[in-house]
Amino acid sequence: MTRVSEGAEKARCQEAECTGFMEKPVRWGELVEMQDRFLEEGRKTNGASPPLPPSGGRAIPSASVPADLADLATQFLEPQRVEVAKAHQKMERGDLRDAAHLGHNLAGTAGTFGFDPLRNLGRSLYDAACEGNALLTEDVLGEIEMYLQDVEWQVVA
Repeated sequence: MTRVSEGAEKARCQEAECTGFMEKPVRWGELVEMQDRFLEEGRKTNGASPPLPPSGGRAIPSASVPADLADLATQFLEPQRVEVAKAHQKMERGDLRDAAHLGHNLAGTAGTFGFDPLRNLGRSLYDAACEGNALLTEDVLGEIEMYLQDVEWQVVA
């Protein structure tokens, strides 16, 4: 994966015999499609069928939450689900401000609880909303919604 979207970067990856190329920010849907394609190619070449995750092929996000923040982690995640729903509603009216606000908050706080992918999605959401890119904003909101729905986290010392 690379943040650089120039053709030369893709060519360098292919020269290094990479079998896939994905630009950042990563979109869950594209990542799942690429994963499914690689799994299918692996089945064809190896004859083996690797087990799929219980989510029907979608990777389940996980996080390690520091023990001293475990109680707060639950209190942190639930309001984010509500904020995603609010941002979706405002997006229907063309208002990206709630999405930008949510992205800003996630970028600043999610990593504290060990939810680094959520922090990165927050950054992407903030950037997309501030740029006025409604399609990308909606896409990232969907990724955040899936993350919040699926994340499994464990407490670590």
